[in-house]
Amino acid sequence: MLITPVDGPFGHELTGGAVQRELNRATPLELAQAICRVARTRALLDDGGPAPDYWFLVAADGSYGRVMIDPDRDDLTILHALEPIVGAPELPVLPPPDWARTW
Repeated sequence: MLITPVDGPFGHELTGGAVQRELNRATPLELAQAICRVARTRALLDDGGPAPDYWFLVAADGSYGRVMIDPDRDDLTILHALEPIVGAPELPVLPPPDWARTW
């Protein structure tokens, strides 16, 4: 999970794996939502799908949705959302290709 202030670049990595899940009994997405709500931050998490450029963006209000990251950049620049995200209305929304609609 990568966490950052809402207006800053992504860059603070938080990892916990099985120990984290056992201690707080939350999925990585649930943990990211809690952290973002409390700290008023945003987070990017791997969505676990086959496409390496699709991630979950968790907004400062805890809402989340899939986004596409620019594959040609190293700084995790978000190109667009694949679905509307309540806490990130500024992101343009472009639906995923047909092969990726089965999430």
